[in-house]
Amino acid sequence: MCPRGSCCGILPGPGDEGPQTMVGPFFKFGDLNIADLNLTGKEIPATIGAGDKFPFVVQVREFNANQCLFFLDPVLTEIR
Repeated sequence: MCPRGSCCGILPGPGDEGPQTMVGPFFKFGDLNIADLNLTGKEIPATIGAGDKFPFVVQVREFNANQCLFFLDPVLTEIR
């Protein structure tokens, strides 16, 4: 869990399978607070964790071809 106000790394998976995603590139948000995700919606959660699903709008900061890893900066995150 990443509680509000604390920093953590987030590794979102592509698609709607969450932690069960097996195919596709890897994505990573670096150390950030929940506030940094720019959450929008009616009910903003106090924490986020494995299996939570969010549509993200991001800016790609860097791509590591050896790891097939995209480093992301959040622009907008919508609560479903």
